[in-house]
Amino acid sequence: MASVYIEQSFYCQEIFSIDPLSVRGKLCNIEVCIHQEDKKMKNVEMKVEGNILTIKVDLSKEFGPSSSGKTMIIASTEGNVAIDGHEEAKIGLNVYKKK
Repeated sequence: MASVYIEQSFYCQEIFSIDPLSVRGKLCNIEVCIHQEDKKMKNVEMKVEGNILTIKVDLSKEFGPSSSGKTMIIASTEGNVAIDGHEEAKIGLNVYKKK
């Protein structure tokens, strides 16, 4: 089960929960994002000490080709995620190399 949110600027409000497999097409030109609680980052470790965010990525790992097939994925947050202890701050990270 996933939750559907409508995002406006930095405000995000849950409007209803759905089965992600039942989502089809667009909803009235409203941008909808699906947040899944079990979503896992690939090869990304983040640590916050005070106000300093440190990101750790193992550059020797690969997670297969990108959806376009042009690059090889090394690490990804799989979209924008909140930073622990600073939920108002978000990060979206993709690390890749050409095939």
